This record gives sequence, C-alpha cells and structure tokens, in this order.
Amino acid sequence: MSVHPWTEISSEAFTEEAIRGLFPVSEGHRFFPNRYNAGVKFSGSLSRPGRVYVFEGGCTYHTEAGPVHVKAGEYADLLPGQYDFEVPVESPVRLMKVYKLAELAGKAS
Repeated sequence: MSVHPWTEISSEAFTEEAIRGLFPVSEGHRFFPNRYNAGVKFSGSLSRPGRVYVFEGGCTYHTEAGPVHVKAGEYADLLPGQYDFEVPVESPVRLMKVYKLAELAGKAS
C-alpha cells in the first residue's frame, strides 16, 4: 500500500461529497465512513481491494508488507488480506473506506 495526498487526485476541498463524486454508486462503489477513538486497535481482513481516505487524525494498517501510516488529507489503496489496524493514543481518526462491489455495478441504491 502506498500513501498519497488528496491533492494528487483533486483540487476540490477534501470532503466526503468530493470522494463520492469520484466513485459512482451506479458503478458498484460503496462507502463506509467511520470514526475510531484514540488508542483503538483491532485485526481484520479484506476480501477485495479498496481505498481509505483519512479526514482527521491518523491511523496505521499493519500488513504483511509492513506498516502503512495514513494521516489527515491522505489516502491509501488497500489490498486484500489480513491486517492489524491501530489509531494512535494522541487523537481519534475520522475516515472513509471505498470499495467497488462488481456484483452491484449498474444497480443504484
């Protein structure tokens, strides 16, 4: 996973609405906004690729390839597989994950 600044892909303000504009629901994209408290840690797995956008704070995805730190104003592409997720103890994080569900392409909701 590599980390990139929002400004690489858009000159618009970094908002949920701007991100939703990049990924049409009619093409099967789904959005998952979340807030996690400072110090939160959990393990998880992804069955499909996705992308995480961080609006406030920061977080780390610990993957087999190593840790990936994403902070406010950045995004990272997520690969399928196992990971450990961690929010620093200093501050909470607000983020949004985006996934394309090919089986839903063409079906608006």
